[in-house]
Amino acid sequence: MPLSSEPSWLNCEVSTGTTIMAVEFEGGVVIGSDSRVSAGQSVVNRVMNKLSRLHDNVYCCASAQRRRAWL
Repeated sequence: MPLSSEPSWLNCEVSTGTTIMAVEFEGGVVIGSDSRVSAGQSVVNRVMNKLSRLHDNVYCCASAQRRRAWL
């Protein structure tokens, strides 16, 4: 194996993910998401609202930290 100047952890795959789902039914739509924000293997925030109301019937679902999502 050749020597590398980069630490081995820089080349490791990181598993992250956000769960956002919407379900349509006869009377409307239900939207939900998880609330945890992570950075790599660290939990940055355990309670983050990833759903933002933009108008009466319009919502934005964020899959990143809010400060990044609004860019």
